[in-house]
Amino acid sequence: MIQKYWQHTAGHAFNTPLLTGGFDPVNSCIAAASVQGLYTQRLERAGFALIRKPSQPLNKPRVQTLLLQRGPLLFNHFVANFNYGTLRGGKRPANASGIHAVVITGIVGDNALFNNPWGDKNVAIPVSDLLASIDQSYSHPYNALFYAVASPEPQNILG
Repeated sequence: MIQKYWQHTAGHAFNTPLLTGGFDPVNSCIAAASVQGLYTQRLERAGFALIRKPSQPLNKPRVQTLLLQRGPLLFNHFVANFNYGTLRGGKRPANASGIHAVVITGIVGDNALFNNPWGDKNVAIPVSDLLASIDQSYSHPYNALFYAVASPEPQNILG
């Protein structure tokens, strides 16, 4: 989603199947995309930079600053405790398994907004839920937040 945003901003076409090796993230999980330790290198190769774990948990003003300075943020997170919004059943239980990624697009008032590759746009959740999930991901440790540093040509990040 972030590469598509930057490609469109630069006036380029974007090919999601090229980026994902033919998988459509709206309809399927991308095989091997979440292998711990490999996804960071794959994202960096595709033009993203890691936002390193902060010394203190992120707060609302810091996330707002990151969004203003860096644009949309890719957020890799644990499914456990993540709030996917009312249309997707809200907050997942603490024992839910798996990891997923969404794109944080803004903060409005006390709500954080994100887009989900399942097709959900501008999902609003309490910013406190987002901050708790960011802290949970960084605390395991897990490389949670990334931003685009360039608008590279689309490439298969799984290869």
